[in-house]
Amino acid sequence: MSELQPRGMKPQPVVSEPVTIVQESASMQRRSHRCSMTRNKGCAMRVSDSVLLRLFLVIAMFAFTAVSLRPEPAEAASRRFEREARASLTGRWYWRAICPRGRYQGAAFIAEHGGGRFSGQLGNTSFYDRGTISAGRLRGRDASFILNAFGKSARIRALLVVTSRSMSARAAYASETYGRCQLVFTKI
Repeated sequence: MSELQPRGMKPQPVVSEPVTIVQESASMQRRSHRCSMTRNKGCAMRVSDSVLLRLFLVIAMFAFTAVSLRPEPAEAASRRFEREARASLTGRWYWRAICPRGRYQGAAFIAEHGGGRFSGQLGNTSFYDRGTISAGRLRGRDASFILNAFGKSARIRALLVVTSRSMSARAAYASETYGRCQLVFTKI
């Protein structure tokens, strides 16, 4: 027996005549029938490997299709950035401050001047809603401005949040009078 021939297999005679497809198919059927009729571990492993390979291929094809159909993260981020860039700060805003010593609210009007610059005025709806917004700068989602109110000035740094339905800016502000306040500006 040669080293290349598996153990337990009979040597196959060399056929000098051409083998037709029908003869080869019949030969393969006999071998597979013989494999299924015996309790040969090698045969069972070949069948299970074949089933697992097919299952893996089906799952891989499904995953590839699912990944290729969803939008690319870069494309989605680009569309979101374009939507944010089109949103203007100009308009009426509602603001509220939640502080350890109380809650405050009011209105503001903000005007965008181009080049990422803006300014505005508080709405004068109460004694704490008087003042101005100056030296405003917008860089991406980061906004900063000087709030002049109560005879004092403070640099406010806010994060701008733009969705398809709304625009808001969130910031924290610490003062001696009111403590550490959470500010939220929402465009009306």
